[in-house]
Amino acid sequence: MAREEVRWIAGVGWGGQRLFIVPERDLVVLAHAGLYDNPPMQPIPAEVVLRRYALAACL
Repeated sequence: MAREEVRWIAGVGWGGQRLFIVPERDLVVLAHAGLYDNPPMQPIPAEVVLRRYALAACL
């Protein structure tokens, strides 16, 4: 299966808060996290939700 390029826009907050907008899919994903004491881990939960679950469900 070929990989499809998906363009998205993001709003990034401290602690892992993320807002992703995927205009081509009419998709908005909002993720809240409390990783204030672990900055390297902050992007991971929201990106997992976006890539593994939300995009997989609408592709």
